[in-house]
Amino acid sequence: MLRQLDYILVRQKWRNSILNAEPYSTFSSVGSDHHVVSMRVRLSLRVPKPSPKIRHDWKAFTTDPGLQTRYTEEVRMRFRQLDKGAEPSSEYRRFVVANEEAPRLCVPVLDRARTSLRSKHPEVVAARGRVEEARLNFELEPTLERRGVLNEAKQFLFSTYDTIKGEELMESVRRVQAAQGERQYGEA
Repeated sequence: MLRQLDYILVRQKWRNSILNAEPYSTFSSVGSDHHVVSMRVRLSLRVPKPSPKIRHDWKAFTTDPGLQTRYTEEVRMRFRQLDKGAEPSSEYRRFVVANEEAPRLCVPVLDRARTSLRSKHPEVVAARGRVEEARLNFELEPTLERRGVLNEAKQFLFSTYDTIKGEELMESVRRVQAAQGERQYGEA
């Protein structure tokens, strides 16, 4: 009786990517009992992009009575459409959907907060240009002196990034202190 065990080890993360695994009797002409095991794999290495979360501007909503009235009327209109004699769980789901759709229609959406672009700061651009120039000079004539100049330019670029980051942090601290001094605790 001939028994054959074929294993291909794959991480659990990729197990759904295996399409087929099968042995081939390739060494029969040599008289060997070994088989080559091959598998077909389909990989998708792209990371799915999460959909951005929608953030509503509730501050603008609270200051604008027209938006509040429109929101109230929208919820009221959707609530009237509910069937009072239906099953409570289905009505509750419809009520939740009505309350999710009303803000989407009536409350303004906040813009996405942009992170600071340190790489476009003029000092960083100048330091990067200095590094590029030193790199080109080193590639033309690779000497120890030019390597030293290149390393100094890189260190200057890193210190420039750190300086800009420190300035941004100090500005954030100033804004928090000013907001706290004006008793805007939510902003602080």
